[in-house]
Amino acid sequence: MTYRLGVDLGTTFSAAAVVTDARATSVGLGNQSHVIPSVVGLDEQNGIIVGESAERQARVDPTASAREFKRRIGDTTPYLIRGTPFSPEALTGHLLHWIVQRVSQIEGEAPSGIRLTHPANWGPYQKDILGEAARLIGLSDISFMSEPEAAAVHYATMERIPDGAVVAIYDLGGGTFDASVLRREGGGFRTLGKPEGIARLGGIDFDEAVFAHVTRSLGDAWHSLDITSSASLAALARLRRDCVAAKEDLSSRSTTSIDALLPGLNAEIRLTRAEFESMITLPIQETIASLERAIASAEITPADIHNVLLVGGSSRVPLVSQMVSAALGRPVALDAHPKYAVSLGAAIALDIERSASHADFSTIDIDQDERADISTAFSDPAGPTAQQRQAEALRVPLAPAAPAPTVLTPTIIEPEPEVLSLEPDPAPTPAPEEPRARVFPSTTLATVFLVLGLLALAALIAWWVLVGPPQGVPVEQFSLGLHSSPPGS
Repeated sequence: MTYRLGVDLGTTFSAAAVVTDARATSVGLGNQSHVIPSVVGLDEQNGIIVGESAERQARVDPTASAREFKRRIGDTTPYLIRGTPFSPEALTGHLLHWIVQRVSQIEGEAPSGIRLTHPANWGPYQKDILGEAARLIGLSDISFMSEPEAAAVHYATMERIPDGAVVAIYDLGGGTFDASVLRREGGGFRTLGKPEGIARLGGIDFDEAVFAHVTRSLGDAWHSLDITSSASLAALARLRRDCVAAKEDLSSRSTTSIDALLPGLNAEIRLTRAEFESMITLPIQETIASLERAIASAEITPADIHNVLLVGGSSRVPLVSQMVSAALGRPVALDAHPKYAVSLGAAIALDIERSASHADFSTIDIDQDERADISTAFSDPAGPTAQQRQAEALRVPLAPAAPAPTVLTPTIIEPEPEVLSLEPDPAPTPAPEEPRARVFPSTTLATVFLVLGLLALAALIAWWVLVGPPQGVPVEQFSLGLHSSPPGS
């Protein structure tokens, strides 16, 4: 059965979606998730491994895989994997080849067309390199579109956007940020002004901020750690994964902790949401400034914007929607599964372009079996239609304070994650400040005994000087070289 394939090659995760008979579906690339890590490596026999397999190997041997190579497309400096050099575009080609093979295996045949997405601020040089990487692995029927445009297409299938309405796209992914302004025109979108972006800013930078917080909390214990040993490298890889989990945990909790289990060191690091937000406020301000430049280049004002669509996994950090809405004074729409929105939009756009049976977003259906049920938001006992449920989920009244983000429901099989509240947490009861890190190095006990022994020796010397030796005991038995007597005296 003929189908179109949309692929989002992300900095940290990659996703794919297909459209068959006007029905869009996200493809399960991984064993545990629809997305896979954007990691490529070599196994012990120097065979190419991708995604979850490469990620598992990286936990044991971080030097046997490469990640975040999307950030370096066009860079001539190669990655070394087990001593073998790979260019960033070659790694991208291996990742794309694996995804196309995986989808073809699931669907039973090769796609009739592939739409790849790219950051909005990529120039012709980087897009040509991506196209060349696709051609080198034997893919010919390839087309491209920007990630914000693909996100807008997906958004249009979830909410009716009036012709002429303007949508601002805020795309904060794992490694890059994109900002674009698009106007709905007929059966598609047209980019207004100049897209803006920050090539090296995303969720991995937030992860790094949490990791830096941990190392600062460990203090001297961290600086004395031998980070070159294989045991330390594996432990550090585990610690970085725990930092990512802690960052995500703070989206729904006000406090979390990170266990730093390193060779000769066991520490528990406490991190509050307020501390984390203080670390990332400045980068988020930079993204908002980038979005404001995109709006200015489109020669419109924020008041002209229909909605601000938040896309990318890092846009789920609660502070992002708060700051974006407060800065622009416009409601925001947050996709419940922002990691899939771009690949779905790419597949939908390609199918509309090549199908004579439908020429508008309203004719594409996101697989109903994979939608989250939000019927409890309605009081009609007969129950709403799917279209009504989608429309109701997208209505967000603008309040003086930052409004709660709209939550869309795209195609996924995984359970819908909890919708986070943006209301501030109630003030906790004041409590004594607990230590930031409780460190118990293995040498502490020996140090204590040494100090006690030195104190006891000092007390004995002081007693000898002030009091003298005990009565009836020869001086020679206590002589410490402090007094001397001539022989025979």
